[in-house]
Amino acid sequence: MIVLGGRGETPWAYARLGRRLSADAYRVRAVGDVTAPRTRTVELAKNLLREGGVAPVVLLGADAGSLLALRLAAAAPQLVSGVITIGFPSDRARVPDGVPQLPLRTTSPEHWATLADPSVLDPNALSRSIPLNLSPPAPEDIRVPVLAVHGATDPVAPLTDALAYYARIPEARVFVVDGGRHDSVNDAAHRSVAAAVVLFLEELRNGAPTLSAVSLTEGPGFPGPPPAGCR
Repeated sequence: MIVLGGRGETPWAYARLGRRLSADAYRVRAVGDVTAPRTRTVELAKNLLREGGVAPVVLLGADAGSLLALRLAAAAPQLVSGVITIGFPSDRARVPDGVPQLPLRTTSPEHWATLADPSVLDPNALSRSIPLNLSPPAPEDIRVPVLAVHGATDPVAPLTDALAYYARIPEARVFVVDGGRHDSVNDAAHRSVAAAVVLFLEELRNGAPTLSAVSLTEGPGFPGPPPAGCR
């Protein structure tokens, strides 16, 4: 998996997810903010994709990183097995200057403490516009499976805009996080999101559906409706 960071994020913002996936023998490489000026993050991401040698290769992009992930998948589907997007931003996804941004990213106090570290995040980065060269590709041009994760109450990137885009992707599955904010990987329901990510990766690796083999509503131990955050 190649993780493509969003506005203001460094690779350390995804350390917890990386540890979880590494424990299941997945190799995870992360790059920082793909919009950062005077950096080579986009070039680094492309180089990692070209390295090859491991399959399947999945791109996980958050915020603006999701735009780059989709662009790379549309341009080189032979190199990408699947894409996971977190908080896909529309052209309206910009926070006015002066608005506190940590509460917009997550409701998790534990993750607030992580994001408060300047080596992990630029706390005002969501006020920056997304560069035009990262505009999303035509949905019809994305020919690989996509798992789209989006917070139902994302105050940065409206869910309705994301759903309108995903509806036109041939192989897209949308995981809406109840009460979720912009950074679903590190929000209160991060365990449910990580589980959805792992199941998607297993499907790509095994070449067969996995979600249909797991029931959250039947059998002993799972009475009643699915847990919060799963729908």
